[in-house]
Amino acid sequence: MTVRRIDRHDVRYPDLVQGNNLRWVGSPDEVYLPRDTAEVAACVRRLTGEERRFTVRSGGHCYEDHVFNSSVRAVVDLGLLRDVRHDRATGCVAVGAGQSLWEVYLKLHRRWGTTIPGGSCATVGAGGHIVGGGYGLLSRRNGLTVDHLHGVEVVTADGEVRLVTRDSTGADADLWWAHTGGGGGNFGVVTRYLLRSPDTDDGTSARDLLPRAPRQVLLHDITIPWDQVGEGELTAMLRRFSDWCAHRSAPDADADNRLFALFRVFPRLTSTERAINLTTQVAIDDDTPEDLRRARTTLKDFLGAVLTVSSAATLPRTLDAWPARPWLNATHELGQGTWNRRADYKSAYHRRLTDHQLRTMAARFAAAGRGAEGARVSLDTYGGRVNAVAKDATATPHRDSTIKLQYMTFWTDPAQDDDHVQWLRDTYTHVYAETGGVPAAANDDPDGTATDGCFVNYLDADLPRHPTTERASWWQLYYGDHNFTRLVKAKRAVDPDNVFHHAQSIPLTTPDTTGRAPAR
Repeated sequence: MTVRRIDRHDVRYPDLVQGNNLRWVGSPDEVYLPRDTAEVAACVRRLTGEERRFTVRSGGHCYEDHVFNSSVRAVVDLGLLRDVRHDRATGCVAVGAGQSLWEVYLKLHRRWGTTIPGGSCATVGAGGHIVGGGYGLLSRRNGLTVDHLHGVEVVTADGEVRLVTRDSTGADADLWWAHTGGGGGNFGVVTRYLLRSPDTDDGTSARDLLPRAPRQVLLHDITIPWDQVGEGELTAMLRRFSDWCAHRSAPDADADNRLFALFRVFPRLTSTERAINLTTQVAIDDDTPEDLRRARTTLKDFLGAVLTVSSAATLPRTLDAWPARPWLNATHELGQGTWNRRADYKSAYHRRLTDHQLRTMAARFAAAGRGAEGARVSLDTYGGRVNAVAKDATATPHRDSTIKLQYMTFWTDPAQDDDHVQWLRDTYTHVYAETGGVPAAANDDPDGTATDGCFVNYLDADLPRHPTTERASWWQLYYGDHNFTRLVKAKRAVDPDNVFHHAQSIPLTTPDTTGRAPAR
């Protein structure tokens, strides 16, 4: 079997050794482009047999250098594994690990009128997105994508192809479970995801295997500049957003859970710069006047709850007649992400934001300063049907949070790397000063901790290996103690030689009680 092999002399090489974050450019000897699962297995057997360090790429959106770094001698690129089809043998919708999220949405919608509650960025690959949980604009309505993951086809370190499902037992059950939020680069090479909602069976028609896509959505966007928003008013709006999320995110709050909102805060570089941007989407399942009226009421109530009096004055007076748009059209518009930039990222899950966190966040972005250019923090509504699932039912433990935050900064000049990285690092440390500089994972009392760790798909190399605060090591922030222990068990069973590893991959041993980092 001959697998396509791209070396340094090939015109495709430069595009295949860098991803979305231009800070990370690799120099592997070769990149392999397998066309199917058998070719992926052949790559794994060859590279492990030669004892060469290799990594795997799906869509190229890894935030850190875990795919492209100087130790990597070969990359297995899954970009040609792009199938989206009804797999009659398993009774699932099979999605190739190299397919982009936009193509997944497009094909599911065109063929069956269904969708998955995945992310908004169109070019993200399914391979890394789903194994990290798969959160998106419809997650309050339909849960996480992994809540609809019936099975996974994965090539393990021994070059064997394993098909494991929700119904598997023993070590196979652990391997399936590990792919419901364990994160990429840990257990093998995923080639196909088998998607089917838990309330269906293998005899279900393809059009009923996954959630129905919304028929339409209300899509609303408002931007307010700094000359209309002071630091105090920004703090007030952040508090109102936090309060709405804390009280309107129950799993059974169907009307509220049709709403997704993204509240973004930007640095005050000049008085006319944007201070906030609030994007809101409300899903509409049917095409009756009553459904549209209810959606408009949901939108109006949310904006009224979050915006302060002066900021609300900028709203159009036509919300009662706000037009609906086709869902796929709106999804395409929202999916245009940032490309070809240098970047740094951090994340946090919250049940609410404390007074210190609110005031510090507003103060940091109001003061801006050196390295703040291109920075922002995005607060996403969370919870809803996500929180209908037990913390240990999947490898994703964040099942009682109501807000997901992403801190990020973008720039182009490599000479500015230190300034931008340091500004974001300092902002994050100050916001979470109450919990040791990171959003410490929740304890057993949900009311005792406002924060609940970090999102494994927003990898952050700064997260501590030796924390000074309880429940603040990187593995606790991503997984929680219980889930992490089971992930280690799954890792030992399928990859005892640690073939698949990176700086924050699942190790072969659990940490000791002193909190020291686990061995690798």
